[in-house]
Amino acid sequence: MLERLFLSAALLAAGTPAVAAAADFNYTYLDGGLVRLKHRDVDGTPTAYGLRGSLAFLQTAYVFGSYATGTVTSGGVKVEFTTSTAGVGMDGSVGDKMDAFLEAAYVDAGASGNGVSVSDTGYALDVGLRAWATSFLEVNGALEFSNFAGGSDTGVSLGAVVTLMHPVALALEAAKSGKLRTYGAYLRLYYK
Repeated sequence: MLERLFLSAALLAAGTPAVAAAADFNYTYLDGGLVRLKHRDVDGTPTAYGLRGSLAFLQTAYVFGSYATGTVTSGGVKVEFTTSTAGVGMDGSVGDKMDAFLEAAYVDAGASGNGVSVSDTGYALDVGLRAWATSFLEVNGALEFSNFAGGSDTGVSLGAVVTLMHPVALALEAAKSGKLRTYGAYLRLYYK
């Protein structure tokens, strides 16, 4: 149970990069930030630090990847977790200021603590929408599905990207999957 919890936490901590493109959404960026995790069955609130990036290679396609690492102490046991993802996404305009997107990613997650180490690989699928609320505020949301050898899970995520001064933005996210909730803040640098 504890191992599966931290594999799930690591997956959500890394997250798949929020997409961008079409109606002037930018798919080419690098994020660095932190994520706070909260699970109903675990004491403490772990923090994960991570890097994420996305690179457009066609008008409606992009590749993305992420890496995150963090620690949590629960029941007197310190557990370290890591996760990495690599995937491909596609988008399409569904309005003047809105995109729909679909992402598929390979996920590698692991956790270790108290002399025990576990790891698992699997995949994640996301489908969602991005929209410009104002000229500097983007809002987004996605339905998420992940599958590992230990089982599958579904979730939902909501986010906002505030352009501070191009090419710099602040990406804020919240996600819920089962008993796990995550809250993230990333500094984003667009490089296209």
